[in-house]
Amino acid sequence: MSARPALLAFMRKEVRHLLRDRQTLAILLLLPIAQLLLFGFAVRTDEGMAPYAGSVGQFFWSGVAGTFFWIDPKEDLWAVLMLGSAPGGSARPGEGVWGSINVTLRGPETKGVAALQVVEEIRAAGGAAMSNGGSVTEYDQMVEMVAKAKEAWGGLHILINNAGILRDKSFAKMEIADFELVVKVHLIGSANCTKAVWETMREQNYGRILMTASSTGLYGNFGQTNYGAAKLGLAGFTKSLYLEGAKNNIKVNTLAPIAATRMTEDIFPPEAFKSFNPINVVPAALFLVSEEAPSNAIVGAGGGFFHAANVTLTRGVALSEDERTVEGVAAHWAEIIDRTGEIVPQSGSEQSMAAINRLQSLGS
Repeated sequence: MSARPALLAFMRKEVRHLLRDRQTLAILLLLPIAQLLLFGFAVRTDEGMAPYAGSVGQFFWSGVAGTFFWIDPKEDLWAVLMLGSAPGGSARPGEGVWGSINVTLRGPETKGVAALQVVEEIRAAGGAAMSNGGSVTEYDQMVEMVAKAKEAWGGLHILINNAGILRDKSFAKMEIADFELVVKVHLIGSANCTKAVWETMREQNYGRILMTASSTGLYGNFGQTNYGAAKLGLAGFTKSLYLEGAKNNIKVNTLAPIAATRMTEDIFPPEAFKSFNPINVVPAALFLVSEEAPSNAIVGAGGGFFHAANVTLTRGVALSEDERTVEGVAAHWAEIIDRTGEIVPQSGSEQSMAAINRLQSLGS
C-alpha cells in the first residue's frame, strides 16, 4: 500500500471521527473566532495615524493572560510584556498579585548587539573596551556609564556624542512627539553625556568632546525639521561649551559626517551607500579628539572629502535713525548680505563689538 492512499484513508477516518465528536468539532470551528475576539492585532501603516511615535511597519498584538507583544522592525526594537493581577483586578499595589511581570526589550538603547561586536573587534586587535546599554536620554544612566569607565581605566579623556534616530516627515505631517523625541535623543542626549563627564574633565584639566551634527543642521533638508533643529543645536552647544572648557584644556568640536550607517541605509542609494563607508570619516573624528585638536571647529567629512563650515558675520551697514525702517532695511539689503570682509566670530560678544564699531562710524 503506497503512502498516498494510506494518508487519504487516515484523513477520512479522522474526519468521520470529528463528525461524530460534536464537542471537538465545535472547538475547531469556534477557535478562529475566539482568537479574533481574544487577541488584538495592529500594524502601523502611517506614522501620523497613531497618537504616539513609531515607525511604519511597527506591529503589535495582545491576548489572554495579559500577554503583549510589540515589534518595531525599522528601529530594531521588540518587547514582550506578560502581566498578572489578582482575580477581579482590584488588588492594591503589592498585594494579591498572582502573576509576574517579564519584559524583554531589544533596541538601539538597550540591545548592545552592535556595540558588543565592536568590543570584540577591539579586544581581538589587542585593545581594551566595554559596552553599555544605557539610554542617552536618561542622565542617571549616563552618570553610571561614566563611573564604570573611570573604574576600569582611571579616567575619561574623550567623549564622542553619536547617538541618534530619525523620524523624517514634512513638518505639516509630523507629530510633535516625533519632533520632541529626535531633539531628546540627539541634543538632550548629548547634553546628558557631556554633563556626566564634565567635572571629571575639569578635575583632570584635560578633555576632548566631539558633537555629531549633520549637513541637515548646517544647511537644511526637506522633511527633517526635527533632525535639523537638533543637529544645529549641537553646533550651538559646541560654540558655548568650548569657551567654558578652555581654561581646563577641554576642547570641543563638531563633526558633520556623510556616512552610510544603519540609520541612513534607507536614505542612500545602494552605490552611494558603498562609497560613504564610515571609515572615511574616522580620520577627521580622531584628529578632532586628539591632543593637537583645535576647538570650536565644525568639520564635514565623507567619502574622502573634508571641509570646514563656519558661522560668519558680514560687515553689514549702520543705518541712520531716519533710515531704521522696513524700507531702509530693504534699500540696503545688498550691503547687509554682502560677504566681502566677513568674519568668523569666536564668541557672541564679537557681534556686539562689530555693531558698536559700525555705529561709531555714523558720528565720524
